Amino acid sequence: MKKIEISALAFNQNDFINDAIKFKNNQIMDLHYDVMDNIFVPNTSFPNLENLDFLIENGFNISIHLMVKDVESYLKKVVYKNVKYITFHCESQSVSKSIEFIRFIRSKNIKAGIAIKPKTNLDDYKDIIKISDIITVMSVEPGFGGQSFIEGSDERVRQIKKIAKNNVIIQIDGGINEKTLQIVKNDCNLFVSGSFLYKNIDNYNDYLKLITDKSL
Repeated sequence: MKKIEISALAFNQNDFINDAIKFKNNQIMDLHYDVMDNIFVPNTSFPNLENLDFLIENGFNISIHLMVKDVESYLKKVVYKNVKYITFHCESQSVSKSIEFIRFIRSKNIKAGIAIKPKTNLDDYKDIIKISDIITVMSVEPGFGGQSFIEGSDERVRQIKKIAKNNVIIQIDGGINEKTLQIVKNDCNLFVSGSFLYKNIDNYNDYLKLITDKSL
C-alpha cells in the first residue's frame, strides 16, 4: 500500500501538539520523524525525541529517520518505542556495523533499513541495500526542510530497486509535492512531504489518489 507521510519537521515547533491533533483530526496518521544531531547534518531536530511518546500514544504510524553520527546511542532509545520503521544513514558507520544495526532493529519487530544521501556511491553499500526492509532515498541533501527535489532521483530509486530484495519498501524523502509525486509514484511506497503537505492538508486525499492511480 502506498502512503504519504507528513514530516514532523514541518510542524510549528512552538505549537507541535495542536498541529499533530490537526492532522489526526484529518485522519492523516502516517508520520515521518527526523532526528538530527547537528553533527552528521548541520541542523538539529528532536535530539531528545521530543513529542515522540505523545505521537505514539495518539496512534500515529511512525517511521523514524536517524540523521545522526552516533546511530547506536539513538537506536538504544528508539527500538523500545512503538514505531513501524527505522532507517539510519549508511554513511555514518561501516557496512558491517550497519548490518549489525539492522539485525538489532529487526529483533525488536521493527522494519529496518538505511537512508542514502543523493551523492552516495551505491556500489559501496550493496550488501546493506540487499538486506534492508526499507530504504529511505534522499531526493534532497539531508538536514533542512523545504528544499527542491533533485533531478534524477527517480532514476536513482530504480537503480536501488535493482539491487534490493523484491519486497523492499522504498521511501522517498525531499521536495515532494504534486508534481514530483507524479515522477516517483510508480517506484516508491512511502512519500515524505513536509512544508508542501502542511500547507495543503485539505488536498491530502487527492494526493493519495494520485499515487495509487497509474492512469494519471
